[in-house]
Amino acid sequence: MAPLPQETFQVDVRAMTKKLLQEIEEKSTHFQRMGTSARKREEEMKEEKEKEWEHARDQRVKSWRKFKDSRLNGHGKHETRAPKVRAEERSDYAPKVEGKPMGFRGDKKR
Repeated sequence: MAPLPQETFQVDVRAMTKKLLQEIEEKSTHFQRMGTSARKREEEMKEEKEKEWEHARDQRVKSWRKFKDSRLNGHGKHETRAPKVRAEERSDYAPKVEGKPMGFRGDKKR
């Protein structure tokens, strides 16, 4: 079998290269279109959230004012206080030690 001429090889390489470049271009345009549509969708969702936030503003302001007024007038249950601190108690099974506090060793000098 005789070897193929160089021209045939170059024609095949050009055809394959052209095909690969077309595929790459198609994929890039496809992803660009998908990216733009995703960005549009994100912008629409953001605008919708902002509209909902603005729409609910009156309700938030009204409930805040109601809370604030109830605290100022003393009519509400909304009292903010720190929790009461209880002294720690030892359980019955803990050793009862008189004198020095627990964890204190007097043999060390500073």
